[in-house]
Amino acid sequence: MAIPLTAAGLSGLFVALSLGVASAADKADRAFERMDANGDGVISQSEFDESRAQRFERWDRNGDGSVTKDEAQRKVNRRFDRIDANSDGTIQESEFMAVGQERFSRMDGDGNGEVTSEEFKQALAEMRSKKGSKKDRN
Repeated sequence: MAIPLTAAGLSGLFVALSLGVASAADKADRAFERMDANGDGVISQSEFDESRAQRFERWDRNGDGSVTKDEAQRKVNRRFDRIDANSDGTIQESEFMAVGQERFSRMDGDGNGEVTSEEFKQALAEMRSKKGSKKDRN
């Protein structure tokens, strides 16, 4: 059964979709600001690495320098095997940082060793697009 969409309903749908896009953009801006520790408008490799190291510390709940599947949050569980390069059932900090290095390189569109806000947003949009296409295939 088709539900007719009035002008008011269409307007409401447009506002709702706009808020979703703004929300994603706001999240990207906040994430960028957190990573840009010195506030110079770019994320350097060292700022990116520091952000990754802090995230690793949060995931390593017992502080032993590795993250087990039991310690890992739900997000990590989905990617655990990809991050666990040597397949030993734990993620060492070096494995975690290596994945971060790959991600930084993909975000650094011009290869100058810094990620601008625009490069960051572009990379997030591409990641969302890839996630969406994977969901469509499943």
